Order: sequence, then structure tokens, then C-alpha cells
Amino acid sequence: MVGLALTLYRMALVQHAGITLFVDEAYYWTWSREPAWGYFTKPPVIAWLIAVGGALWGDSVLGVKAATMLLYPVTAWALFRLGQELFDARTGALAALVFITSPMAGLLGLAASTDAPLLLCWTLAAWALWRALHGGGAASWAALGLAVGAGLLSKYTMAAFLLGALPLLWWRRAEPGLPRGALLAAALAASCLAPHIAWNALHGAPTLRHTAEITTGATQAGGWPALGEFLAGQTLMLGPLATVLLLQKAGRCWAPADLHSGLRLPAHLNVRYSLALSVPLLALAAAQAWQSRANMNWAAPAFIGAALLLARGLAGLRPRWTLALLASNLLLVGTVVHARDLAHAIGRPLPERADLFVRMRGWDSAFATLAPALAAHMDWPVLAEGRALRAHVSYAWRAQGVRLALPPRDHPPRDQFELRAGTQPPVASNVLVLAEGAARPAVACAELAPAASARVPVGPTRQLTLGLWACRGWRPTPGTP
Repeated sequence: MVGLALTLYRMALVQHAGITLFVDEAYYWTWSREPAWGYFTKPPVIAWLIAVGGALWGDSVLGVKAATMLLYPVTAWALFRLGQELFDARTGALAALVFITSPMAGLLGLAASTDAPLLLCWTLAAWALWRALHGGGAASWAALGLAVGAGLLSKYTMAAFLLGALPLLWWRRAEPGLPRGALLAAALAASCLAPHIAWNALHGAPTLRHTAEITTGATQAGGWPALGEFLAGQTLMLGPLATVLLLQKAGRCWAPADLHSGLRLPAHLNVRYSLALSVPLLALAAAQAWQSRANMNWAAPAFIGAALLLARGLAGLRPRWTLALLASNLLLVGTVVHARDLAHAIGRPLPERADLFVRMRGWDSAFATLAPALAAHMDWPVLAEGRALRAHVSYAWRAQGVRLALPPRDHPPRDQFELRAGTQPPVASNVLVLAEGAARPAVACAELAPAASARVPVGPTRQLTLGLWACRGWRPTPGTP
């Protein structure tokens, strides 16, 4: 009930905040118009979820987000069941509360992101693996394979689940039926992933290539500053008080007297199972941060094991510690998401860096201002440079059925729009050019004239400026707009 109540509150907050979609959400929304087994930067589940949300609740901002937002209370329920089997019902309930009230769930839970299905699949896979290792039979192994397969179709981070699962399988390798069960799980996971791999093979492996580029091809310096920033982000996402209590619990788990027995120690098997759900992924993301960079959400599934450990620690403390932890996390999230309301209440402007939603403000007003110029050129496609503007214009003018113009290219596709368009040169000779900023766009036209402009303040010193230009006689060459 708490999870559902918080989700309904977050849905109301989305409407109250007066925001449009974040650029990634708008990008994913364009994918959902053409269901497929893969897309340029991500596997397909996020697009499928948005398509379901659109079918049920329409293409409003909340409709785009709704399906993924509703996965968070489902994940909390699955975490409760996992905690119940690992420890007891009280620990499971505490783990679910820790998860659903965490800053991670409170902030990621406002967005249509790939983390929502990933977190659910990670939790279901952990639950299925525990049951499989404790006499669950073929049904548990099948559930494990399906959960891993669905997780890989959500986000490739699911592959890191194996880092914790393989040692557990090795330590329990003498269990009857384990080899056959593990093969069944692997076969089902591979079957789920096979259509996505086939789609990549047919389209030049864009998803696989993009994932490799952002993980191994990053150019940031990394080192101590990047690692410190990543670890600070993990503390923020879990909550400062929760982090302190978790570190204390983890330290007690590895008492020197127990180190020789590893995961074979029955009294600590469930605790160290929880560690296996967190430590390998967290270590991998930290290594990535040290090498170049790592976004805060890259280790998001590690919070499943962390929530179990934290709940186990809270079960042995007085209830006031639980109340303090939950209250501190809710207060932290509330302060962040209601910062603008708080600033307005005290009569102070909110600095842009303190506004979580600043990059989601102003787009609706700006496109509404430009809409009459679009209506005057309804048969003209819109030329926008870069995936961000292409995604925003596709969503904002979805009712107008706007068409995108794409120049011929002499390079591999750089986004889903270019991938979908292929390599054929455009046939339109007249286009509307959408540009961010007030400067005249550098477009190859016989005649270029301003059609409309919009300037929308989104903060004390920040404004969104869009210009729409009428380009007659557009004749671009490959590599130029």
C-alpha cells in the first residue's frame, strides 16, 4: 500500500510540476510508434512499455511515464517476497519500504527509463535463483531464465547479474539437478535475447556498438575525482543515513572469524546472498568510474541487495531507526522535487542548478508559440539537427503529424532517426528549419527567412529559445544540413 500511495503521489507530482518529457523520454516515445526488437541505443522493452502506456492512458506526459512508474511498487512487492524467503516477513516488508522510499526510487521513479524494468527483472531473477538453489525445481529455473532474458531486453546491465550468480552456482554445484536447471535457465534467457541480437545483426549492431562506446570509449579522465563523484552519487541515491547503517551491517557480515567458511556458513548464507546481488555490480561500476566515468544509475540494481542488507540490520534495531531512515529519505526526495515550490513559498528564485526539472520546462510553451508558423507550412517537413531537437519536435507536434527531414549522410547513423531513414537523399525542396538559439542556422538554401521564434524563461538566468525558419530550395550535400 505504501508503494502504491507513493507512486500515485509521484504521478500527481508529474502533473503538478508543469513539465514536458525529458529528451530521452521523448526519444523513447518516438521508438514506441514503431515497435521493434531493438533501437539505436537501447534494447526494446522501454519502447514497448511506453506503447502500452500510450494505449491505456494516451500520449500525455503522464501517459508516457505511467507504465514504468507502476513497475516500482511491483518491484517493491517482489523484493518483499524475496526478503521473506531469505529472512522473514518483517525483513521483507522493511526491504520493500527501504526500496520504495529511497531517493533512487523517488527520483528514477519519476521518469520513463530503462532502470524501471531492469530493477524489476533483477529482483525477480534474484528471487527465482534463491528458490532454484533451495529445491524450487524446474519452474524456478525457468523463471530465472525468463527474468534474466527480460532484463537483458530492458538494459544490458542485467548481464552483471551473472557476476554474483555464477559464484553461487559454483558453491552449490553439488545440488541435484543444478546443471540441468542452469542449462534450462540459460537456454530461456538466450531465447528471449535472440530476436534482439538478430535485429542488431540486420541493422549494423547499433545498440551493441553504442553500449561499447559509452563504456569503453569514454574520453573522460576518471581517477579519484570520478570515483568520488560516483560514490557520492550512490550515497545520495541510497540516502546518507541508510548508507551509514548499511556500511555498519556489511562490516559485521565479514567478521574475521567467519571469513574461512565463505558462503558455506549456514547462518550467513542469506546475508551473503544479498551481498552477491550488490557488491559485484557496484565494484564493476566503480571500476568504470575510475577508468573514465559512470553515471549514478549504472549500479541501480545493486540497491536490491543493499535494501535486503539494510532491512536485516534494521530488524535488529529499535523501530525509531527505521522511522528515522524512511523519514530522512522522504524528506530528501521531497526537498529536491519540491524545491521550486519551497523557493516560491519564501519568495526567492530557485537557481537552475537546484531545479531537477529545469531541462523539462518551456518546451510546450515554445512549440505552442511556433505552431501557427507550422500550420502555415503544413506540407513542409521539419529539419532539426541532432536527436534532442528531433525527439522534442516529434513529440510536441505529434498531433500535427509532423514529418522530419533528414539530410543525406556519408557516415554511419548517429541516432534512431537516421537509422530509420536509411541513406537515401531527401526529396523535399522546401523545409522548415528548427534551431535552438537566436542565431541564423547554417543551412544550404536558395532562400532562408525567419518564420517564427519563441523565447521562454525557465529560470532566473536561463531561457529556452527556439527559431523556426522557412528554407526554400534546400539542397544539402552529405554531411551538411
